[in-house]
Amino acid sequence: MIFRSPYPDISIPEQPLTEFVLQRAVELAQKPALIEGHSDCAERSGKAERIVTYGELADSIRRVASSLAARGFSKGDVFAIYSPNIPEYAIAFHAAATLGGIVTTVNPSYTVEELAYQLNDAGVKYLLTIPDLVTQALKAVGQSKVKEVFVFGEADGATSFSVLLEGSGEIPKVHINPQEDLVALPYSSGTTGMPKGVMHTHYSFVANFHQFQNCEPVSEADAIIGVLPFFHAYGMVMLNYSLACGATVVTMPRFDLEAFVSLIEKHKITRIHIVPPILLALAKQPIVDKYNLSSLRVLTSGAAPLSDQLIKECQQRLPNFVVKQAYGTSETFVTTYTPDERDKIKPGSVGQCLSHVECQIVDVDTQQPLGFNQPGELWVRGPQMMKGYLNNPDATANTIDRDGWYHTGDIVYVDDDGYFYIVDRIKELIKCNGYAIAPAELEAVLLSHPAVADACVVKSPHPSSGEVPKAFVVLKAAATPQQIMEFVAGKVAPQKTIRRLEFVDKIPKSPAGKILRRILAQQELTNIKAASSDEQPLQLQLEFLQKLDDASLGQRQELLIAYVREQFVKVLGIDSSQNLDTEKPLSELRLDSLMNIDLKNRIDTELGVDIPIEMFLGSSNINQLVNLLLQQLAAKNTITSQKSSAQLATDLNSEIVLDSTILPEYPFESIITEPTAIFLTGTTGFLGAFLLQELLLKTQANVYCLVRSTDAESGKKRIQNNLGSYGIWNDDFAERVIPVLGDLSQPLLGLSSQDFQKMSSIIDVIYHNAAWINYVYPYSALKPTNVLGTQEILRLASRVKIKPVHYISTIAVFESSAYWGKVVTESDQLTHSEGMKLAYSQSKWVAEKLVMIARDRGIPVSIYRPPFISGHSQTGAWYKDDVICRTIKGCIQMGSMTDITDRLDLAPVDYLSQSIVYLSKQKNSLGKAFHLNNPQPISWRELTDFICSLGYEIEHIAYKDWQIQLNNSVRTRENPLYHLLPFYQKQLPQEKVGVTEQYQHSTDPKISCLATQNALNGSSIVCPPVNYQLLNTYFSYFARSGWLDLVPK
Repeated sequence: MIFRSPYPDISIPEQPLTEFVLQRAVELAQKPALIEGHSDCAERSGKAERIVTYGELADSIRRVASSLAARGFSKGDVFAIYSPNIPEYAIAFHAAATLGGIVTTVNPSYTVEELAYQLNDAGVKYLLTIPDLVTQALKAVGQSKVKEVFVFGEADGATSFSVLLEGSGEIPKVHINPQEDLVALPYSSGTTGMPKGVMHTHYSFVANFHQFQNCEPVSEADAIIGVLPFFHAYGMVMLNYSLACGATVVTMPRFDLEAFVSLIEKHKITRIHIVPPILLALAKQPIVDKYNLSSLRVLTSGAAPLSDQLIKECQQRLPNFVVKQAYGTSETFVTTYTPDERDKIKPGSVGQCLSHVECQIVDVDTQQPLGFNQPGELWVRGPQMMKGYLNNPDATANTIDRDGWYHTGDIVYVDDDGYFYIVDRIKELIKCNGYAIAPAELEAVLLSHPAVADACVVKSPHPSSGEVPKAFVVLKAAATPQQIMEFVAGKVAPQKTIRRLEFVDKIPKSPAGKILRRILAQQELTNIKAASSDEQPLQLQLEFLQKLDDASLGQRQELLIAYVREQFVKVLGIDSSQNLDTEKPLSELRLDSLMNIDLKNRIDTELGVDIPIEMFLGSSNINQLVNLLLQQLAAKNTITSQKSSAQLATDLNSEIVLDSTILPEYPFESIITEPTAIFLTGTTGFLGAFLLQELLLKTQANVYCLVRSTDAESGKKRIQNNLGSYGIWNDDFAERVIPVLGDLSQPLLGLSSQDFQKMSSIIDVIYHNAAWINYVYPYSALKPTNVLGTQEILRLASRVKIKPVHYISTIAVFESSAYWGKVVTESDQLTHSEGMKLAYSQSKWVAEKLVMIARDRGIPVSIYRPPFISGHSQTGAWYKDDVICRTIKGCIQMGSMTDITDRLDLAPVDYLSQSIVYLSKQKNSLGKAFHLNNPQPISWRELTDFICSLGYEIEHIAYKDWQIQLNNSVRTRENPLYHLLPFYQKQLPQEKVGVTEQYQHSTDPKISCLATQNALNGSSIVCPPVNYQLLNTYFSYFARSGWLDLVPK
């Protein structure tokens, strides 16, 4: 969808820029246009601040223009200004513009090489600078075709600007075509290569000024401080807009906090346009309290998003003025803006589209347009945009598509009111264990710590996680890295925690105030490479094992403690200098599930042991882990935590206990065919997204969605973003999707007793779809969510009024060896658990038994048992982190595939969601179980042949051979199978049968879905067969989303 401005359309005149800027010069001839603020020169000389009135500004522009014309400067020539902010900047800029010239503005901090590059790339004819930069300028000019150098003041080797001011004021007539003729050529920062000249016309400037007149009503009564660098597009636009409105601009050549606030007090500044570091200083630096800033009415920040906390701190300290945000780029100028009115300002938002601006939010992977509250890349189109990049048609074509959309590279979302929110830059997102982490979010949390003065977060390479967040922090009070990291960990999700932290004296920033993240990122990359360049993993491993063999028991324990601590440091991504408490429970070390598996894989592989995954989940600590390693190494064989099949069956049977208080308070009357309130779990998962869509399409009910989140707004965004990621969110759904903040693993679903009771009275029917799917973790880890969570759902169903429960189970409940080779129908009893090896299957088996007990107590239930869930049959949209997708991609990387199961039974997610909702609405479905497996599955060999037909080199081999290859080749997280190694390699000591080996032969239970197919008759719902047509849909989606590269045949 296209987002447009809420403001009325405007008429944009085709007018030369200087003519527009000076339109009130005669009227305001005696009013100060520019005042020189504090500068090193002014302070040393003791002279009063220089003032340029509007009359003097217009006259000086004409005089300098006539002098330049006399020297041969004409339309299309390029004039460079290499200077900090001073009043003459505007004079020189408009003198060149008046003649139809192009002004390229240069960063005054540029080196000789950088300046020479811009002079040559832009084709500069004349250069203007200040005395302090003349030496550098002359060196760069010697490498260019610049004809003459001018200087503000006096300096050897350059002509004084005062000579140009002696011109007659006679200007040759120049025809300017505002829409076509360039006037400004600022250069981009060059973060993706060499800096690029951004070509702006007279029309793009004038259009932008007209666009934000409604939001930024500057007048001759305003005094504005020119602290933003004029060489930057943001500063250039605000300088010229302020002059066009008749305001007074007080220039600052460089930012100094005390000089800044003293100028505000002295000149009674009413509006300031700044960048976040300046706001940070206003909010936190004590010196601000010494000055009277009561004249300030409006503060507008751009260049980077502000945190809500920082805005609050600033407004608590300086409550008289409004803090608002805007968004733009050098290429698009100002694009979104916030009005002055407090009631129209939303914290964290950069405002709404300006008039005549169009925006799209596009999925980064699929390039499909997104809707409200769905983060994606921002695309912009409008009259204020650049014409393109100078001398760089390829870069222009890569940035502006054929339809005129400029691809910003910024991750943004739009709320329901059309307000835009910046998340971060695409290229700055940190990809940690598959999660995308925005540095700006972590920086905002860091800045809320009382000891932190400034902070920057960058990506740090990590051997197992890919990248982890590394924080560079400037302190203003004493604190340790551990204290700050724990502070952040308490405020963000586990995957977002800071893993590495370094204290620095300052954060590098550009003159425009932007954090120079690339400098710290490059520094971190260099340090990481240096630290790892001398490592010889295999040699070190052999030496360590030899030391263990030669060591005494006491020495061996010390060696293993040091070794295990080192592994934790590597996986956590923390500094090796940090103290890691060997008595602290491992479950408190901020490890996520992938890290736990990573640790197990590392230690198992290097030491030849087999650590039960449970060691990382409970109260065990490093010392206890070392004791286990000592036992295993001493015994020269592995110790397994697996119990015998008989004991396991007994244990699972003892788990089948439903709280005796879960009893219907009233008898069930009849099914409500048109419910008004539905309770749904698992809406942030794959099947849950499509179930929610189907319920919204096939009923008129409000759907109450259990979701883990800190507040209702972010909870709803999680749900919307999940549906949006599969292309199925519809804005019409918004009012009927109601987030219920809770946690399936907690008593009463994490709700208060009052809220739980209230929900019990509202809900008409329950769809329990949520589960923790993990093929490695033990039953004890999955029980709270999968078993006890189901018990709380049944408790909800029994309270106040009886509510039907539609429970989504799995065909894996028939994993027991008692079912091998047998046909299992929907009406067969679920009695056997002996031989079940997967903890996930065990937890679902116990949960389903609880549902059956509830059914016997009078709660109406239906059970739905899907197989592996595959992508949408039409769009291919699939949760690509599931076991099937990981296996397919991992096997392609390995070049081999095997029979993981007897047959590959895949049910498309749309078939499942449609079937469940349809069957749940049929009165005769209550009390029944339904098998939603695919009646036409495919063999793994057929899948291998299909993959080969796409051009991949992959062979089908025996399982044992495949397992050996897996063990030898999949040793890093780069292969998606890495975190499934324990699943594919696990061996039982008595049977010597791998977890997956039981599925390879014709011993699988034959799951019959005949009764389910009969129940679906007349519904037009048919399960698509797993054939080449369906597989082609899936692999096309993999390719479109960039997850898998298709190989040319």
